[in-house]
Amino acid sequence: MAIPDLAPAEATKAISFFRGGFLFANFFFCLAISFILSIGVPLAPDLIRGISGSVAHTRRQP
Repeated sequence: MAIPDLAPAEATKAISFFRGGFLFANFFFCLAISFILSIGVPLAPDLIRGISGSVAHTRRQP
């Protein structure tokens, strides 16, 4: 896995930059998921109730 082109200092700099970018992307991904959940969770009971209500309504009618 060693890259001969890079000096050790540049390699560690690139690795630390990659780790920092990965942490930033991971944080942004978790932030987006929490944002979607904060919007979706208040709407979820109404959606589930509406879907189950429509299914039960269609099943009750012969």
